[in-house]
Amino acid sequence: MQNIIKRVLVIIFLALLITFALGKFSQAMLVGLLFGSTISILNFRLLALSVTKALEMSPGKAQIYASSRYLIRMVITGAVIVVSLKAPYISTIGTIVGLLSAKLAVMQMGLGGKDTV
Repeated sequence: MQNIIKRVLVIIFLALLITFALGKFSQAMLVGLLFGSTISILNFRLLALSVTKALEMSPGKAQIYASSRYLIRMVITGAVIVVSLKAPYISTIGTIVGLLSAKLAVMQMGLGGKDTV
């Protein structure tokens, strides 16, 4: 989990550098990146807890449990996107990049083959 958080922070830092380079940096972008990445990390933690608990259940119960937890994570993600669309002080693009940050961190770990930052 700590490696994922470190990698998410690196991804957010790189996204901020790119926005600076493109001249698109704003406080709303920063808030969106932080908002999205925080929810992404929390969703990843919920996933880890769900998988751990589902492994202790019978296959039928585990499938129902995992499906319900998936739905909860998607509702949370949807609510975060709606909030970013409605709030003028949160960049929707920044929020979406932040939401994808944990997925990108996990993919980078898988492609890199090493568990170091």
